[in-house]
Amino acid sequence: MTTRAKTQTRPMTARSEMLQLSLQPTTADLHRYRMLNWTVVLVDHLQQKFAAAAVRGIVAAFRENLYVQPDLDRRSLTLAAGNHPVGNSLKGSGLAVEGGAALTVSQAVDGSVAVFLYPFKSELMRRKEDNILWALFKGPDDVTKRTIDRAIADAARYWRVSSALDGGSRPDRLRVDYLVLRAQLREAIARRSWIGKLVKIGVSLVAVISFLSAIATLAGTSVPQLWSRMHPSADAGMPVTAGWYTFCPQDGTGASPKLLDLLYDIRQNAGKVAFFDVQVDVACVMGTAFDPAAAVSRKAEERSLTYSFGPGQAGQNDTDGERPPMRPGQLVAENGAFVTVLDDRDVRNALTRLGINAEGVDDELYGPYLIKADGEDAALTLTLSAPTLDSTMQDAATAIAAQRRAAHENDPPPNGVPQPIKLSAADLQRLQALAISPAASTASGVRPPTALPPLDDGSLGRLPPLPTPLPAPHPASLPGVQAGSQ
Repeated sequence: MTTRAKTQTRPMTARSEMLQLSLQPTTADLHRYRMLNWTVVLVDHLQQKFAAAAVRGIVAAFRENLYVQPDLDRRSLTLAAGNHPVGNSLKGSGLAVEGGAALTVSQAVDGSVAVFLYPFKSELMRRKEDNILWALFKGPDDVTKRTIDRAIADAARYWRVSSALDGGSRPDRLRVDYLVLRAQLREAIARRSWIGKLVKIGVSLVAVISFLSAIATLAGTSVPQLWSRMHPSADAGMPVTAGWYTFCPQDGTGASPKLLDLLYDIRQNAGKVAFFDVQVDVACVMGTAFDPAAAVSRKAEERSLTYSFGPGQAGQNDTDGERPPMRPGQLVAENGAFVTVLDDRDVRNALTRLGINAEGVDDELYGPYLIKADGEDAALTLTLSAPTLDSTMQDAATAIAAQRRAAHENDPPPNGVPQPIKLSAADLQRLQALAISPAASTASGVRPPTALPPLDDGSLGRLPPLPTPLPAPHPASLPGVQAGSQ
């Protein structure tokens, strides 16, 4: 009985194993599922997340347009940033344009999904790496919504660090360095001969260092000194924009009413980091409505300040004679010009300071500001934001700040503002002696008060008698306390 039972169970076990093997998906089935899930699952999630990021459109200290670019034929979806000028072109004319920043998610032929980060680059600045392989997944099912959010956040950090107009904060730079190192390590592990290549790189470095040491020895110097001679540090030339302007020339404070001088100086330094020491008197325009069509208008928000210059309001007589005259429409665009100053909410440096209606009188722009120019919709927009300074630019900005403080010590007092009275020590002692002296009034020339003559007995008799004072009221007697009562 036992042997027959065993022989009968063997065919059943083999049949069940064959059935289980037939139900398991093959590699071809897995590949087909991964290719289908790209369209069915992942593309919708990516488009929703990328569209939300494009609506926000905040890349760095400035606002940038973001675009969603699907490529269904190549099975990829891209969140790309727009292009913007970063300064004068090295080719002799025109502006240098920065662009190329993107976040791309694509699927390979084997069904795997890769996420790439692309930086900003221009003829003035570009990074060593062309892109960063942010992550590599086996299939679309492994890419969650949280993963997409993290990729967008790291892409924004990478764009800030790679942009010539921002530079990123210290946490941003540390995160990008980690992403680059992780991508390089992943690429090195994926290569078969990565150990041999590391050995070749090490040998090459030793050869280069030995060659430089030999040259330094022959020149009678050291390797760091030789390197500093071959690659001198860049001179951080920082233009200075200073002035005192006013919306209220009728107040007679002595400030300049030519606010187009400020617009001229800002536009001349577009794409650069400039040091500002500017005050604008706004006492008479507090509480007024913002009117972009007016000659000059002002709008103050919690962390930003905007000055608008209406179209057709600028002429050659509206700027200082020391500045070269501009043709009509060259300084103020067809739809006007706007200067927006952003507060340093991230504390990118210790010098930038924006005072909105400081002490109820002036707007104050002080310290280094990065100037970005944008010319969309026939309107000129100049955005001033706090930059991240390297050691060279920090030293230059600190030296300029010391020069500005020394210059302000010799400034004449403004007109129409009460000034403090300056008294010497001798003046203070003389005033104190006059205050405590009995003959102070006589010495100062002030006549003492005239004493009244005394009254005689007849005059006293004609006065009415004083009223008889009322008797003081007696308190009511308290009721007697019974014996034994508590």
